[in-house]
Amino acid sequence: GSYNGGSNYVGYGDARSDALIEAIRKEMNEDLRHNYFREFQAMVANDAPYVFIYTPKARIVMSKRFPNAKSYIARPGYTERELIVVGKDEMSADN
Repeated sequence: GSYNGGSNYVGYGDARSDALIEAIRKEMNEDLRHNYFREFQAMVANDAPYVFIYTPKARIVMSKRFPNAKSYIARPGYTERELIVVGKDEMSADN
């Protein structure tokens, strides 16, 4: 089983990794969040708690009805952003 009902099946982590995950979850500044991700990824790469042998490919498809849609990589604490739904009559030819 996993720890605390999550996906940490090997019990990886310490105070620093927990703090980084929390910072990634809460940080709104994308550049700072990116730095936290890099530090966390470096820890995981160095400690090698998992051996990643497979990464599935994913396709992202977005309708023109969501003019403010942006794709994001799923991350700890990821929450979907609001999207504006536009009716067909409101869509311009260049969307």
